[in-house]
Amino acid sequence: MVPCLFFMEGEEAMKKAMMLWLFCCFPFCWIWAKAPRAQLEYAYTDDGVRLALRRYARPGFQPLLLVHGLGQNGFTFDLPYPNQSMARYFYAEGYDVWIANLRGHGRGKYRSQAPRRRWSVDDFAIYDVDALIKTIRRRTGQKPFYIGFSMGGMVAYMYLQGVYYNRRGRVVSSAQLARERNRSLKGLVVIASPPRLSWKYPASLRTVARKNYYDYNLILDGFPGRKTTMYSFHMMDKFPFYDLLRFVISNPHQRRRLVIEYLGMRFPADYAWYPPNMTPRLMEAVIRHTVDNISGKVLAQFTYWCIYRDLTEYNVLRHLKRPYNYTKNLHKITLPIYFIAGDRDKLVCDDTVYAYGYRAVSSRDKTFHSFRGFGHVDLTCGKRAYRVVYPAIVQWLAQQRELEWLDKMADLLGR
Repeated sequence: MVPCLFFMEGEEAMKKAMMLWLFCCFPFCWIWAKAPRAQLEYAYTDDGVRLALRRYARPGFQPLLLVHGLGQNGFTFDLPYPNQSMARYFYAEGYDVWIANLRGHGRGKYRSQAPRRRWSVDDFAIYDVDALIKTIRRRTGQKPFYIGFSMGGMVAYMYLQGVYYNRRGRVVSSAQLARERNRSLKGLVVIASPPRLSWKYPASLRTVARKNYYDYNLILDGFPGRKTTMYSFHMMDKFPFYDLLRFVISNPHQRRRLVIEYLGMRFPADYAWYPPNMTPRLMEAVIRHTVDNISGKVLAQFTYWCIYRDLTEYNVLRHLKRPYNYTKNLHKITLPIYFIAGDRDKLVCDDTVYAYGYRAVSSRDKTFHSFRGFGHVDLTCGKRAYRVVYPAIVQWLAQQRELEWLDKMADLLGR
């Protein structure tokens, strides 16, 4: 229609064509202008590492800190598809959203530095989380809410216990530091974050004879040579997790589709997500955008936890008689906390989160919610997450802010 007008004579035809073009394009320009734009922020740790954050900024509004899980990066919370971005959902609800990338993780300009020395999960908790929270508080003047997925919640458990390295490089805890850190956040949301690496069914003659035992325990309890594997990880600089999975998405289209659609619905992929809550496009997006290589020491520490169950400081080939035990010190957590789990999660069983997390913390304000029909990764980006999980988190955040306002009013009236 527009090209035809250019064949009309005179300047009037040109004006009509231009007006029609502007009329047609205006809605798209308006949507583009309204779409949230991410900006790059940095945080600097006490051991000299620069961490990159992806921020959807709303200056003056309540800040949220989002922290990813094992072998992931911040795009876990920000897949480039409608209804699969927790970060943009929170931004639309009026929050100032900060997406963290822990050391050695991230993509492109949002990649955080990897220090020369290898790092452990303890380093994430002691250095990275501390730097992220302090940076947000300094930049915004407000206490953030912390939202951690899987390992992102585990390092919050650790940080809130007031842990630090002493002169001998051992992890120790300070009661005063624990109180300060619990007061530095408005609240904590942990999504599929195990306080202990134990599974739904303990090994016994009765449980091993049941199919469900292998559904939940096979990947970590059922294979031999776990200690050898742990020592192998300890010697590695990094485990090429993303490099291996990139092979899947770099194959020609038909083979890639076959691998994702067939294997993505079966073992071992069904440990990562509940297949009915995913699509082939989502599975490919998770692999393409969110997966990162992993520090060898981080994997060794996780393997150690799988063998000995409790979360402890790094103790591979160190032979510490009494390593600091994070699981047994969860009572030091006192801030408001929302535990989220999936009843179909084979990596982080909801029973474990409730028994060793919800019941262990000292928080007066604590909530536990096991979502039906959800596995692990799909709690953050599954087909139904934006209709079920995201609104539940926003509702809890709103309740905390309302309670804070009521407390302030009570204090004013009391004076």
